[in-house]
Amino acid sequence: MKGICLLVAFMFFLSIISNGQQVKEKNIKMDNNIVSISDSLTEMNLLYEDGQKLEYLFLEGVRQKKLGDINKAAADFSECLKIDSTSSASMFELSEIKYATKDYNGASALLEKAVLLQKGNKWYKILLAEVYQQQKEYKKAAKIYEILYKSDTEKEDYMFKKAGLLAMGKQYEQSIASYNELEKKLGLVGEISMARENVYLLWGKKEEAYNEIQKLINKYPDDPRYYGVMGEMYMKDGDDKNALKYYNKVLKMDPDNGYAEFSLSGFYEEKGDFEKAFEYLEKAFRNDGIDSNTKIRYYLMQKSGKEESTWTGSQMNILISILLEKYPDNNLMYKAYAQCLIRNNKLKKAGEYLKKYLDENPSDKEMWQKLLFIYNDNRNFTGLYNDGKKAVSFFNEEPVFYALHVVGAIQLEKYKEALDYCNKGESFVKNNSALIIQFELFKADALYHLNRMEEVFISYDKILKKDPNNYMVLNNYAYYLSVLGKDLDNAEKMSRKVIQANPDSAIFLDTYAWVLFKQKKYSKALTFIKMALKSGGDKIGVQVEHYGDILFCSGERDEALKNWKEAKKLGDTSEVLDKKIRERLYIENKELE
Repeated sequence: MKGICLLVAFMFFLSIISNGQQVKEKNIKMDNNIVSISDSLTEMNLLYEDGQKLEYLFLEGVRQKKLGDINKAAADFSECLKIDSTSSASMFELSEIKYATKDYNGASALLEKAVLLQKGNKWYKILLAEVYQQQKEYKKAAKIYEILYKSDTEKEDYMFKKAGLLAMGKQYEQSIASYNELEKKLGLVGEISMARENVYLLWGKKEEAYNEIQKLINKYPDDPRYYGVMGEMYMKDGDDKNALKYYNKVLKMDPDNGYAEFSLSGFYEEKGDFEKAFEYLEKAFRNDGIDSNTKIRYYLMQKSGKEESTWTGSQMNILISILLEKYPDNNLMYKAYAQCLIRNNKLKKAGEYLKKYLDENPSDKEMWQKLLFIYNDNRNFTGLYNDGKKAVSFFNEEPVFYALHVVGAIQLEKYKEALDYCNKGESFVKNNSALIIQFELFKADALYHLNRMEEVFISYDKILKKDPNNYMVLNNYAYYLSVLGKDLDNAEKMSRKVIQANPDSAIFLDTYAWVLFKQKKYSKALTFIKMALKSGGDKIGVQVEHYGDILFCSGERDEALKNWKEAKKLGDTSEVLDKKIRERLYIENKELE
């Protein structure tokens, strides 16, 4: 609308110039309001600038969407709507992002407006119907396809979708009526009868369901598919005799029918004859008459089910070997093979295949989680950082992905970015105190490395309010206070609480010894640092260095020097250790100042 106003104003301006009139600073009286031509031109310029900005932001949003940065794309399209609230194209693009991120309420609100503005745009309506389906608003979705079909009766697919949605909404009678309407137009075809059979089963009308398949058998007596469907129905109803009769009929008609082999595998599995069941299953997997994705999905179902798979590990390896041989470049195969590798604890290779799979299937949240956890387990922090950020861009309200990205950011010393993602991720946490605590721990870690110690203590206080017995936080809190020489009495209380609950932890015992050392309680500190060393601290450089410090201040300087030298061999010590050894003196480390 703004573009039309701008065009009219511009044409008016051109007409003045073409008539030889000069544009001067004079006033024109309109509806008792005085409007200067210079003011009109200023308004025109503003409209033109808005139009340019709108076009730029829209194209930039499309570009960012293609690049995968959906957060930036969403921001651009939102800005477009601030400039022109009637931009239906911006509404549609933004609704696609909301749909992809499962914000169905936001998507439907935008699409309803877009459809009102562009009533003839079928793509807006189709996406709105898909959103309604996700919201379980099946009646609304069906109504859209009814409207679409009326406007284009050659698109029978619209009526199919309407009928299916009515069935999903348990409006079985109306669904059957829609399929009947299609049948009047197309005649008796398998797709309609099979769909109608499914509706009758949902409706609880088994006799009508059987009749639908029998009609297909009568019309297409040489087509083995419908005998297979009939066999499956009998098997589900527990009629083994008729089920086997129809399955054998299929194999008699078509000895290489892979779907019949699949069905017979299921039949014998149901009967508990697993050897024969696997025999037919292996035949089905080797059968080129069955499409690759059917086999791969079957394999994935066996691995993702909550119950134990029917098949042994060696049998599953046979199946995956067949799939690898036949479909090495199938993207879904990457997912299946990755699952197999995970089961065999070959995590690095599994990660490589998951990454290939996710390049083409970025909306698979479960596989993103698996990939990122593999990175974390393998300490691949660069992968965790980079792909964690990608996962956040696709699932920008999923706090777990923010947390995993933060782990990578901290390990790569990107502390400011880690803080930013902590704050964003924490805002999406709902009813999960453990995850909130984890975010606070990450924040404290990042703040520590940025030397913002007061904020570290604020994070620790928040955690201890929720979890007063978080021993790692109590230990770190006490240690940092001791290093700073602050509130040592409180540090001693916290650290004592920790070692009472964990009397054999070298790390916790070392902290308590260090707090006592800072309180100048050298004798007691010596007792606890020796306990730490006996619990494994003798292999940790910084603890052996602490032992030397305590010995020095206890008057045992030669022993102190000996332990400082031992600490140097072990590594992971303070920055001032070399100076201590060189000058044979205890030198305080100012690491947090």
